[in-house]
Formats: sequence, C-alpha cells, structure tokens
Amino acid sequence: MMIIARQTRGQARLIHTSSKRLGFMDWFQHKKDQESKQKVEKAKDIKEVISDAENNRVELKKIEKIEFIGKIKPDYESKPIEERLQGFKIEHWLNKQKITDSSEFQTLLLQTYTDLTQTPVSSLTEVNLSDLKLRFDYTLAVQSKSGHLIPDFQLSKLSTGAELFQYFERYLKTGEIHNYNPHHLDLSKLEFTAPNITVQKPVNSKQRKTKFRALLKEARAEEASKVDQLIESARA
Repeated sequence: MMIIARQTRGQARLIHTSSKRLGFMDWFQHKKDQESKQKVEKAKDIKEVISDAENNRVELKKIEKIEFIGKIKPDYESKPIEERLQGFKIEHWLNKQKITDSSEFQTLLLQTYTDLTQTPVSSLTEVNLSDLKLRFDYTLAVQSKSGHLIPDFQLSKLSTGAELFQYFERYLKTGEIHNYNPHHLDLSKLEFTAPNITVQKPVNSKQRKTKFRALLKEARAEEASKVDQLIESARA
C-alpha cells in the first residue's frame, strides 16, 4: 500500500505499509490454532441425523466409565462395618437405676434446685419454675438423675416442685403412665385365639448385642465365601 503525503515547497514523499510479520515462536501458536480449528467437527443437519438413525447408520461409542454428578462414593463405605463402628458408643442420658422411693425423689428435687440456683430450699413449694430456662435445665437434670422420662406436655404444665412431686406420686411411682406406652405393655398375659398371632418374649440389651455379634460374624463369613468363589472362578 502506498500513500502520498504532501509537504511544503511542492515536495512529496511516499509512505509504505506492510502486513505484520510473526516471530519464530508465534509460528507454533498459529499452527496450533489452525489444528484446533480443524478438529472441531461441524454439526450435522437435523434431517441427516434423523435419516442416519432410521437407517441404523449411527455409530455407538463404548464408554468405559460413566460419571454420575453428585454420586461420589465416600471412602468410609469401602471399609468393613466393624471398622466403621469402631469407637461408636451410645451415651445414655437417663440413669439406669430408677428412683422409686418418694423421700429419695423429694430430696432429689430440692437438691437439684439448690445446685442450679445456689439458693437453699427446704420445701417443694419454694421450688419456683416460672423461668422457662430454669425449668428446662431443672427438669432435664431431674429426669437424668431419677431415670424417669417425663413427657414435654407435662413439663410445660408443671411450674413448681410440688406439682412435679405429685406427678411422680401419681404416674411414675405407680406405673400408671406405662399403660399408655406401647413399649411397656405386657402382651404375654393376654390370650389370643387367632392362630396367626404369635407373642414373642421381650429381648434385653445383652441379648440384642449377642445376636448382633452372631449376625455380624455370619455376614463376614458369607462375604469371605463369596470372595473365595470369585477368586476360584477367575482362576478357572
């Protein structure tokens, strides 16, 4: 390209321009860009795609591994259940030894209130639970130490230590509340005439642990047997 520039005194000079020259290293980048453009396949027309599918001309690519979004298997699932449960322990917040004596329960009510409020009391009428936070902490400690679980509905109504003691005398001590709890129903004393009803004996925690260990041992033996069978079949 040539441009004529006018100058003074009637002189003229020519200005020449040329295209940009690439350096030696720029040539490799240019070559790489050209190759990447050639690799991009042009999308087929939709009619051509439908025609190929109808005439079974579609090539299926075999995928060795399918990745599922959000389906990442944690490392702990590959460990045996015995290793996963190692160190697992259930903390029982209720005392296993339930208080059944009235005087002992009364002493517990007074002592618990004194410990929380730092105010010595000698009568249950002095145990004031109008403060909701104090009532929550107090009733939680009483349930934990006495071993008796009191429904939340009853705790919302019991605002003094005397009312809490009356509830103990009427329901907890006599066991009347257990009549409404299906876990405390003694079905062994009932008679059923239907042949399809079977009443099994209740199982304590020791029996459950023994049964669990037996089932765990059986599951490990069955798993080891399947592994041996797979190894033998692979060798054959």
